[in-house]
Amino acid sequence: MTIPSAIEILRRTYFLRDLEEEELHTLVPHLQREDHDSGYLIAQQGAPPDSLCFIAEGEVQIVRQDRNSRQQILATLVAGDMLGEIEIIFPQPILASMCTIQPTTIYRWDRESLMAFLKSHPDALARLRFAAESRRLAQKVQFNWLGENEVIYGLARKHSMLLYQALTWPILLLLGAVGLGWWAYANENPFGKWCAVATGVLSIALAIWQLVDWGNDYYILTNRRAIWLEKIVGIYNRRREAPLHWVLSVSVSTDMTSRM
Repeated sequence: MTIPSAIEILRRTYFLRDLEEEELHTLVPHLQREDHDSGYLIAQQGAPPDSLCFIAEGEVQIVRQDRNSRQQILATLVAGDMLGEIEIIFPQPILASMCTIQPTTIYRWDRESLMAFLKSHPDALARLRFAAESRRLAQKVQFNWLGENEVIYGLARKHSMLLYQALTWPILLLLGAVGLGWWAYANENPFGKWCAVATGVLSIALAIWQLVDWGNDYYILTNRRAIWLEKIVGIYNRRREAPLHWVLSVSVSTDMTSRM
């Protein structure tokens, strides 16, 4: 199999998708090709990040070691995947070691050059940030139903505006409880005081339930399928999914209210 060239790798990279061909060619000199045998350590856990890597050929295993020196395999990345986006976007030591498990070719984009590019391309930065946030959130949320070597590329919750909308009634209820409590204390009405306390507790409980419910819903894109995960606490847990080869088109449609 022919190993993709640097320009081919850049063409396939999601966060660079809006760049013109000429601009992609100007980025080629910033990529350094490396060919490694199986067992080569590309990056060590705890080391400072120095580059963003693109896998052109082969496989790389992501392994994290805990405080008790126990190793956990987080993922196996293949050709077309990126390495190090979390550490680049959120400056921090490398979270897990990256080791080749077969002869592998990668392209490195050094951090200094990459950051200079991202500063002048906010759209590319936003897409790379989304990829990093997805990978970081996927490490926090364990989905036990993922298949072997299935990698999450995109992971997002519902828009925060939907959460604010769901919290409207709990907030109004809480304001009503405060008003009722003020009136009850002013008129020394014991029944009103109890009603105010009960209403306040109910509003707080409803707000917590809405927050948990919002945090349980995910939109997920893996290397195999697109998934909508919806869970209502104490009622049901539903997962809708479609293999990637079923996806025929991607579009976004919003009305005026949604855009506002």
